[in-house]
Amino acid sequence: MASTKEGAKIISMTGYSGGRLSAIADYHLHVPIDDMQIAEDIHMTFDHMIMQVFWKHLMEKDGQEAIYEIHR
Repeated sequence: MASTKEGAKIISMTGYSGGRLSAIADYHLHVPIDDMQIAEDIHMTFDHMIMQVFWKHLMEKDGQEAIYEIHR
């Protein structure tokens, strides 16, 4: 794994073949599409999903209800 010296994990989002970044990331979200705009759109969906999970985690950690709910 490619964690930083501080212990942070590296998360990558790639398109096309994944390139060198796919090999060095701890977590890799790959969209195997050879179209930059479509890959970016799918990456934005990943961004929104990750933010929902992150926000919920932070709010629960502070003993608060999350403002945004994750629909199950």
